[in-house]
Amino acid sequence: MTEGREGAGVAEEFVGADLEAPAPAQREAARTELWAERMRTALARDPDHAVALADKALTARPADGELLLLAAVAALMNDLPARAQVYLKRYQKRSGPDRSSLLLTALALAQQSKVTEAWTILHENGLAGWGASSAFIGGLALLPWLREGVVEIERAHNRRRRAAPTPRPAMPRNTSREVGVGPMQILERQNYRLNPSARHHQPYLPPSPTLPCRVREVAGRARGDMPRKR
Repeated sequence: MTEGREGAGVAEEFVGADLEAPAPAQREAARTELWAERMRTALARDPDHAVALADKALTARPADGELLLLAAVAALMNDLPARAQVYLKRYQKRSGPDRSSLLLTALALAQQSKVTEAWTILHENGLAGWGASSAFIGGLALLPWLREGVVEIERAHNRRRRAAPTPRPAMPRNTSREVGVGPMQILERQNYRLNPSARHHQPYLPPSPTLPCRVREVAGRARGDMPRKR
């Protein structure tokens, strides 16, 4: 009889514990998770509706980091980079810049034609290529969209790098008052000063054809290859 009463007491205690209301923190976490799931579903099925849903979610949970990042994803999928950056700044102010927020920041900069800055963020934080998927908060259904955005940043960066002109070394200028001395003659003279062992290997430099005839004549007589006039 005593055992029966004890068993009934244990059963009543178990049922009572099962019927207890969840703690306030658990209820808040459950509601946040519900908003996050609704956001991911909207992003996968109807991205246009996700922006309005993000506003409702942040009205209910304005300080939740996950919802701020998902709202930024919704803005980027609708080509609203400035709006996405507002959400990202709010997130980074509370949680700091982590890989998830930096990834979305790079995508927002790319949509604003700031390709160099976007590529720098991806490259310095290991987010280029498939490394971006580990930091993405949007879910598996949006990975093709993410991959397309990251690859486009890399391609645009490579195009700009190839199109950049290659700087050429500046030729030395003739700062002396000698007439007809060009860049090649100046280079030969510099080599003569810096490399004394090459003095006996200096090529013959004929006078420039731009010199006056009288100057060429005097130079030729000094070399002995022109006869003197009698």
